[in-house]
Amino acid sequence: MTADQPDAIWVVSDVAPDGTYVVTVQAGPDHAVTLTRAEAIAYATAVFEAAVRAEHDAAVLAQLTATGMTAELAATVVIGLREDRPMLDDLGDPLTFEPIVTAARREPALLVSRGGVRIAQWTPADARDHAGNVLSVLAAADLDGAYRRLLVGSIGLDDDRACALVGQLSRYLSA
Repeated sequence: MTADQPDAIWVVSDVAPDGTYVVTVQAGPDHAVTLTRAEAIAYATAVFEAAVRAEHDAAVLAQLTATGMTAELAATVVIGLREDRPMLDDLGDPLTFEPIVTAARREPALLVSRGGVRIAQWTPADARDHAGNVLSVLAAADLDGAYRRLLVGSIGLDDDRACALVGQLSRYLSA
């Protein structure tokens, strides 16, 4: 990785200024994007679709070369298939994903970009894990909010202490 690439891409439940919990995708220490419920669902869907497209392209390439077609001609067929597909939703932020088939091993992969700059290459399994994390955090965000409200309202903790406890909750969640 270069100096401008993130060390990690992760998904967290954050407290928004209005006190609600939201999904935030972080790509490195200086890039975080908060997603609404609809944006998180659209984003996760786009990641899953990109992973499936990469796998489909690799399977078509493998099938055609197994029948004796040259790799170059099979690649031309895959390019034609891509041109006939609807565009993936380009959400632009926090990340974009380009499905590819690697040249060397002909394996499915996704090029991950932030602001038009490639920052990572993922396997389809990596992409599914990321999208699943987005959906898991989305599901937990409402639960975190309810827990915080209970800690403040019913138990009487101050808001800072309640937020701290919610933030520490992940330590107690089973893996």
